[in-house]
Amino acid sequence: MNKRTLWLLALIPFLTYTPSLGNGFVTYDDDLLVYENPNVLEFTPQTIAKVFTTYDPELYVPITLLSYQIERAIFGLTPFIFHLTNLILHIGSVLLVYMISLRLSGYRLERSDSRNIAFAVAAIFALHPINAEAVAWIAARKDILSGFLFFASFYLYLKFLRSNIRRDYVLSLIVFGLSLGAKVSVVFLPVVLIISDWFIGKPIDKNNIKEKAPFFALSFVFGIIAILGKKAQIGGLTSLEETMLVIKGSVFYLQKLFWPSSLSILH
Repeated sequence: MNKRTLWLLALIPFLTYTPSLGNGFVTYDDDLLVYENPNVLEFTPQTIAKVFTTYDPELYVPITLLSYQIERAIFGLTPFIFHLTNLILHIGSVLLVYMISLRLSGYRLERSDSRNIAFAVAAIFALHPINAEAVAWIAARKDILSGFLFFASFYLYLKFLRSNIRRDYVLSLIVFGLSLGAKVSVVFLPVVLIISDWFIGKPIDKNNIKEKAPFFALSFVFGIIAILGKKAQIGGLTSLEETMLVIKGSVFYLQKLFWPSSLSILH
C-alpha cells in the first residue's frame, strides 16, 4: 500500500475541513448533547452508567456520549478539540474507504486499475457534501463516529477473509457493536458483508449465513432498543405509518447521496 497515497487522501479532507476547527459550540443540539448535558459534564461511574441506560433523548448513542465525556474530562469544554476529533474520524473513514475499495476491487481488477478506482472512491467520499454536517457539527458526532467504526468493522472482516484468523473476525464483531452504540443506523452491515462475499465469489450458503448470525443478532438487539426510544418520542404512529416513514427517509437520503442539492442542517 502506497504511503504517499494515504497521506494525500488524509490531506484532502484535512484541507477541506480545517476551517471548521475554528468554529465554536452552537445552540442547536450542541447544548443538549454536550455543554449543558449533565452526563457529559461529569465523568464518573454514575454518569458512565447513565449514558448506557438512557436515550439522548430519542436515540441510544452511549459510545458517542462516552466520547464527549472523555474529551470534556481531559480537555474541558474546548470546541476546538471536539471539532478536531470529528475531523480525525472523517480522515480515518476516508483511509478505511480507500483500503476497503482496494481490497474489493483487487478481486476483479488489475492492480493499477484497483488502486485508481480505490483512490477515486475515497476522494469522492472525502469531499462529498453530504458528509459536511457530520464533520463540521459537534452534535453530529454520532454519524461520523458510527461511520468510522462501521468502516473499521468492514475492513476487519475483509482482513479475516484473507487471513482466516479468528481474532480478526472477533474484532470485526466487537467494533460493529461499538458502531451500533455510536448510532444504530449502521444496522445494515451484515447485509453489506453478505454482498461483499458474493462480490468476491464466496459461496452464499448455510455456513455463510451462520457466520453472519452474530452480526445480525447485534443488529436486532440495537434495532429493538432504537425502536423503543423512537416510540417514546413519536408515539401515536401506526406500524404502517412508521414503515412508510422509514421508506420515505431512505429514499430521500439515497437521492441526496447521488444529487446533493438543497442540503439543510435539518431534514
